[in-house]
Amino acid sequence: MRRLGRLGAVAQLYRQDIPDYAGTGGTDLLQVSWCPVDHSDRHYSPCVLLHWRGSSALGRLLEAPPEPPVISDMYLPVPCAV
Repeated sequence: MRRLGRLGAVAQLYRQDIPDYAGTGGTDLLQVSWCPVDHSDRHYSPCVLLHWRGSSALGRLLEAPPEPPVISDMYLPVPCAV
């Protein structure tokens, strides 16, 4: 497995908010992150990763998410509510 540089958080979804949650046993949280730089092996786009976790294993919440370095503004997620 290739190690990615800096990952940026994109979304965090809880089991109770998703009707057909497909997470593995013992998980109730899906975290979506990406490496916001061009990857030639992925058609020159960011690398998206999914992390299934148990929310009880999370540490303290950050007041503001860290801002990873980006190549262009098109890789910056726009905050929204679904």
